[in-house]
Amino acid sequence: MQLVIFFLAHYATIEVIQSDAIGYTTAELSGGEQVLHYLLGATTSLGVLVSIVLVVAILAQALLITADRRLGVAPAVAALGWSLALLVLTFPTQLFLTEAALTRSVFALPGVLYTFGELRMFGVASDDWGSTSTYLNWLRFVVAPLATLLVVVLVLLKSGRGFKLALGELGTADRIHTEPSDTVA
Repeated sequence: MQLVIFFLAHYATIEVIQSDAIGYTTAELSGGEQVLHYLLGATTSLGVLVSIVLVVAILAQALLITADRRLGVAPAVAALGWSLALLVLTFPTQLFLTEAALTRSVFALPGVLYTFGELRMFGVASDDWGSTSTYLNWLRFVVAPLATLLVVVLVLLKSGRGFKLALGELGTADRIHTEPSDTVA
């Protein structure tokens, strides 16, 4: 959702006035900007909340598979590790590690999710490909969210594989044999 909002704002389908200051009131914003302000706030909150729920669900899956001593523990634990990485990626650390004005005087690796103030300050800048800030902005607003989507797909694939192994739904060719052979050479 935030990728779509970035492209709409960046290419002026929805006009967002670039500002050098984060401090603003919603009364100063136009109607479209107010919608984006609330929509970005909602997507940031939902993104963090869904990441937390995903970690708890995959933790429960890994614990159940481990307690039942079934196959599929390795993919489930790998999915848990990747979901924790996803939680770290989506957590908006830039809101907690910098001052309210987000002047970037203190280095803070930003989370993938961003706010309307950040979009207003960095996301609608011109595409001057000669400057480093343009590359960093595209990395921040496009490449990082796409990489996060890949991590989500990886988490879902690994947890699904662990669940299928635990239920015995994968064929014998797909299973990893960890039991010793009954035949003696």
